[in-house]
Amino acid sequence: MARNSAQPDRVTELNAIDELNSRAWQLHLEDSQQAESLADESFARSKSIKYRPGQAWAFLIKGACSQSRSDFEPAANFLREAQHLFRELGDTEHEIEAILYLGRVRGLRGEFDKARALFENAYELAEGIESELLQVRSKVGLSVVYQSIGEFATSLEIQVEVQPIVDRLQDSTLSARNLMNTAINYTHLGDYSKAMELHQAAYRHFEVSASNYELAYQLSNIGALYYQMEEYEEALTYFNRSAKITREAGEKISIGMVLQNVGTTLAKVGKHDKALERYNEALAVYREIGSHDGIARVEREIGATNVGLGNYAEALSHFNTALSYQQKLGSKKQVASLYYELGRMYAAALIRHPDSDEENKRLNFEKAVTFFSDALELYEEMQSQSQQFEIHRELAAVYKARDQFEESLRHFELYEGIKADVFNRKKVEMFQNLEILHNTERARNEAEIYRLKNVELAEANSRLEELNAEKNEILGIAAHDLKNPIAMITMAANYLYKQSADVQADEIADLSSDIKDSAGRMFSIITNLLDVNRIEQGDLQLQPEPLNLMMVVKSVIHQYHERAIEKSINIETSTSAEPVIVNADHNALYQVLDNIISNAIKYSPKDKSVYIRCTSVETNKGSGEAEHEQAVVARLEIQDEGPGFTEKDKAKLFNKFARLSARPTGGEHSTGLGLSIVKKLVEVMNGNVWCESESGHGATFIVELPGVNEEAD
Repeated sequence: MARNSAQPDRVTELNAIDELNSRAWQLHLEDSQQAESLADESFARSKSIKYRPGQAWAFLIKGACSQSRSDFEPAANFLREAQHLFRELGDTEHEIEAILYLGRVRGLRGEFDKARALFENAYELAEGIESELLQVRSKVGLSVVYQSIGEFATSLEIQVEVQPIVDRLQDSTLSARNLMNTAINYTHLGDYSKAMELHQAAYRHFEVSASNYELAYQLSNIGALYYQMEEYEEALTYFNRSAKITREAGEKISIGMVLQNVGTTLAKVGKHDKALERYNEALAVYREIGSHDGIARVEREIGATNVGLGNYAEALSHFNTALSYQQKLGSKKQVASLYYELGRMYAAALIRHPDSDEENKRLNFEKAVTFFSDALELYEEMQSQSQQFEIHRELAAVYKARDQFEESLRHFELYEGIKADVFNRKKVEMFQNLEILHNTERARNEAEIYRLKNVELAEANSRLEELNAEKNEILGIAAHDLKNPIAMITMAANYLYKQSADVQADEIADLSSDIKDSAGRMFSIITNLLDVNRIEQGDLQLQPEPLNLMMVVKSVIHQYHERAIEKSINIETSTSAEPVIVNADHNALYQVLDNIISNAIKYSPKDKSVYIRCTSVETNKGSGEAEHEQAVVARLEIQDEGPGFTEKDKAKLFNKFARLSARPTGGEHSTGLGLSIVKKLVEVMNGNVWCESESGHGATFIVELPGVNEEAD
């Protein structure tokens, strides 16, 4: 009895623990303090009854909460415990969740090799359980790591690979992260216009579903892009918006980042004392949370500011501290940045002090060239052009200070050339399968004009290629589709000419019929070509009028009555009780129905049926004053029992000159133009046409056109 009553008590306690963890997980992005309090209670209760899943979840939540507060060491400890417990429980899905969070912690601390290994491990596990979402999240994590170490091309390749899957999954936060990281890569590759477009799109996603940390981080990204574009007031506006969110939320890592960004912008506009104040505040935050990467970044900025103030010894001390951290962390991007700053320091000492002794000038010159060259080599490996042109500008000034004018001119030309590429050139090779977008940076020099001419030329060439392809298609039709009927007419005419005295009446009738059919085929091909041309040139004059849709259908059916009887095809029609009235041009409507109905007969095997259904549907016109008025849509469905269409067929069904897998069943002819004409005619009559089909199960073509409400008339 006691044992029986104890079992329900345990079940009740397990349910209560699960509920605590569920609530904590929902809260951990919005209120990490409350979430961690719930997780603490869950952990204590789970431990008392030895409920290991409850303990695993509590560790995961506490790790996520610690990460959001930038307490990285305890976060890593909690997440490792969660990972091990989930693995022992055989819960691979949540083991991956713990690994993903741990990878982010390692990345935020600048431990990029460890972060990369974790994301790769997560991806392998996600593949094993066939979780597409977790695979994508692992890939996104990897792209951030590659970006952080300056491998922009690799990072962008991953983002391009996962974006279609992200779109399909419809995960707003995941989509925002990928857009944000793609934007950062575009920034480093010099396409600021595309970067801003993606950053703004990511921010809109983050506003809906992101944590304060991510929202503040994205505002900082936009500010950083404005900084890169030398629009410093706009940059400060976004940094301050980010600072407001981070201070309210107590997000330490974000506070440090924003203070650093504000300091950098203040230094750029010459407010060095205020900049150093912000840097020292950021440094204190980073030291408190143990962010080695953050410490290194701020040390670098303090060094750069001291260079501006002429405090070279102080600057060198900070640069060396930063370089030591970044070399241990293995960040190629940050090491390159420090080499660049060291080069600038020695260049400043050389250029600002022309009266120093020759030995000092020689040493400063050699060290400046060495550090700039080392930085340039790393940036070239990372394909970061926006940094390369800055280095060439600095080298031009350094060589000029030593009167080495030929070398100075060489670097100045490289500076101008790469800068023009950054602002003006399409990045076709770099972006691979991404849609090519042209850089819209404002024209500043002759290179911009040159680029615009190239863009216009490329567009003209593209259009010429399209026209050339169409010309080849038309010539192909002339060579292939017109050849057979012309040959038939020629043979029949020669036979009649040479054998006129001996030809019987029935032979004359047969040959005349062949000539008539062949001429009809030629006329159909030429008519179709001319119809396409008329529509595309805008020369088609339509005269819409109210028409009884079923009456037009029946007149088309009558034309193909004999052909349907020959193939034993039954044509069944049905319509609503009231006449379906359509507002359309009679000739255009007839041509649309003629194409679709003739195809239904043409592609149907013998002894099958074609079903034609005609109805009208009322829909709301739209919003505003007319939102309660009803619009009538006339709908026609033409269904056959033919071979249907494959997915590949359906993708090109309404294209010009489309060659499909389905073939006419009675030797009929097809130009590949009919359905393209149908689509164009329906659209110019303000309608829609589409096809629903599965391969092997026939096809249904649906045409919708504006109807006429007889009551309104």
